[in-house]
Amino acid sequence: MDRNDHPIIDHPWEHSLSEVSWGLACDGELCLDIVLTKGGSERRLRFVRPQQVRIELSGGYPQECGDMVIIDIRDRGWEGLGVEVAEGGASGSPVTLYAREVLEIK
Repeated sequence: MDRNDHPIIDHPWEHSLSEVSWGLACDGELCLDIVLTKGGSERRLRFVRPQQVRIELSGGYPQECGDMVIIDIRDRGWEGLGVEVAEGGASGSPVTLYAREVLEIK
């Protein structure tokens, strides 16, 4: 199956995971926020209504993202799901999940 990478961030596997936090957005939706860093830049991503979440951290932060990919799955027709964070190769990913959507937050 061909992968449809989500345009939210190019090459997530080149970043490091520096923060993970759960919470409620202002609209009351459950969210998982992650912070990806590369060089001196930081990107904050919010996954709305995450499901089947797996977080595997080995030691402290930052964590290498391994082969993390963020995939647009809206075309699969799965009700309420539009994005997947998955392992794109043998190096794995510290976070895997499905979510309704992903947003960049400031």
